[in-house]
Amino acid sequence: MCNAFFQNTLEDPQDRETKLKLARYRRRLQMLMRALYTISGSAMRKAYLTQQELLQHLNTAAQEVKTSKDSSKLHILRSHMEKLHLHLQEMASPLPLSLGCLVSGVDVERSSYFPSNTVPLKVSFISNASSDASSEDLPPTIPAIYKVGDDLRQDQLTIQMIRIMDKLWLRDGLDLKMVTFACVPTGDRSGIIELVTEAKTLREIQVMGNR
Repeated sequence: MCNAFFQNTLEDPQDRETKLKLARYRRRLQMLMRALYTISGSAMRKAYLTQQELLQHLNTAAQEVKTSKDSSKLHILRSHMEKLHLHLQEMASPLPLSLGCLVSGVDVERSSYFPSNTVPLKVSFISNASSDASSEDLPPTIPAIYKVGDDLRQDQLTIQMIRIMDKLWLRDGLDLKMVTFACVPTGDRSGIIELVTEAKTLREIQVMGNR
């Protein structure tokens, strides 16, 4: 809960209009941030710091990939992912998605980007958890999406509403097999999203159905 509150309290406005709006609440946000640091222990404060450094790497990579030419996007992405991999090897960090997801590197070859308007990054983090005996040569990975250019607070609110509705339906004996995912805004126009594997996009479904 504290980690989610920390991410939503960070000040990272991307445009002039938002900066003007934020100025009205800046002092209150600073007071909330100081209070959060006061009640947090040293381990939690370290987690905040390492997450901020991780997000700075991701934000720089996403901005450069988004504004570069199509022919150089993958090269730029992998260059940034190699830097992030070295950084995480020196200082492992929990993912903003969950403090329990400690990552110590990036699988550069399995990281890519989606060719949509905002060009979100698909980052394959290497989990710090020890792999089982059957997969010693393949460390477990945690796939995630990092996105800049969209207000993910709206996505977060939508997912929260879906979870609430699912609980109400389950209480009445109606199981609609709802699958939700973690979505954590890390700034005014940025955030990290849990990647649901083995899923199809709406566009893929529409193309398959000739719609």
